[in-house]
Amino acid sequence: MVPLFEPQHRDDYGLEGVVGPGTTGPVVASIVYAKRVIFAIPSYQASRVSFSPALPSHRCQELQLYPMGRVIKTFTYYPSRLWKPALNGRVLSESDDTCANDIFDDSDPASAGGCILGFINADANGRFSQLSEADRRAALGAQYARVFDCPAMATPCNYKEKSWSSEPWVGGCYFGVPRPGALSVYGRKWRQPLADGRILFAGTEAANQWMGYMEGGFEAGERCATEALQSLLGVDKDKVPTSPQRVVKSERDPVSGTFANPRLPTVGQVLAVGGAIVAVAALAIAKATAVRLFGSSALVKSS
Repeated sequence: MVPLFEPQHRDDYGLEGVVGPGTTGPVVASIVYAKRVIFAIPSYQASRVSFSPALPSHRCQELQLYPMGRVIKTFTYYPSRLWKPALNGRVLSESDDTCANDIFDDSDPASAGGCILGFINADANGRFSQLSEADRRAALGAQYARVFDCPAMATPCNYKEKSWSSEPWVGGCYFGVPRPGALSVYGRKWRQPLADGRILFAGTEAANQWMGYMEGGFEAGERCATEALQSLLGVDKDKVPTSPQRVVKSERDPVSGTFANPRLPTVGQVLAVGGAIVAVAALAIAKATAVRLFGSSALVKSS
């Protein structure tokens, strides 16, 4: 196990196992010997680790195809919930002058004060990350005053923010966003162990379900732990003890696992049936139009 607060910069995987020196700077703080290592970090961070021997070329390419997203998480505080009771505080905004794209009421129910949580994402992040914190605070106040139609929200009483792109051991938020071709070309290979199973990759980017969420991180971590134990113990996957399943299906998915689920039509079948319905409807409309214009005799002569 790598000690906490000692980032790993190098991974030497030889025939006898894996050697991972952690460092707190230019000086090696500790060397850890292990038979298996699981990288439960974003691909961007994994690409910063020096591997010896070098990783296969396809894996090096994969690590470059998942850049981290750009997000600044902001909290803007007010003496009271100025947007209540008319509004609930939830806003989605994508205009050119938008600062926060995703806006929520994050007020403490036990407090009289109000708090608006705003995410500065993607293109808006590119524009507003270049400003100072004070300028972002002013821009958010102006946006909230406009969208909530409340001039008093232009002057919050407090403000806090977190730029995840500035975190050296995170590199962005919310997760590694696959570039075009990443999933179709390398998607399944990303989950395959390397070096005869000695190096495994977890993290939410490697999840089979709920990629980008905590549930995906749990699923990928448990999968890699199971694969590591399986290879170490030399037993089948079914014989490896596992923890209770954390990832559950959404309650909003009523057909999954039911009688109807495996019998639902494919996209092609839906399009074919839809096309036939449109054709029949068009023919019926054409006949009705002909009768209205020329009378029933026109249909008899045409037939």
